[in-house]
Amino acid sequence: MNNRLTQSWGCRRPSGGASRGGFTLIEVVAGLAILGSLLVAVVLAKGRHTQQWSQANRQLQAVEAADAMLTTWWSNTAGVPRSGSGQTTGPVPFRWQTRIVPHEEIERLSISVVRLEIHDQSDRGSVSPLVTVDVVVPDKVEDDEE
Repeated sequence: MNNRLTQSWGCRRPSGGASRGGFTLIEVVAGLAILGSLLVAVVLAKGRHTQQWSQANRQLQAVEAADAMLTTWWSNTAGVPRSGSGQTTGPVPFRWQTRIVPHEEIERLSISVVRLEIHDQSDRGSVSPLVTVDVVVPDKVEDDEE
């Protein structure tokens, strides 16, 4: 009866009663599809990780440039420029820009908030800065008594 059942399905068993263990073509293709999907996911994750690491590294370099600029400005008698722009000096060039941030309550105290923005030199179309630092500076008081 067992012999008749195997013949009706078109399968043949090897003689001697030993069965061959192996995968069908469909099982192999399904396994390759799953493996391929996993490999694509790993490659995409690696690419995203590399991109995020690169962006974080650029931001750290921009913070170092901003720190160096603020240190120079504080030691200079002219102080922090209220409105200006230029390029940083150092191993990695960045564009910088300063502007006064309007704030009525703060202006009554004779101080100003100056915003320093550091932009990526290579990305001219970018509107958002890599680093933004707000600095509170005293308003310039001219000596009228002398």
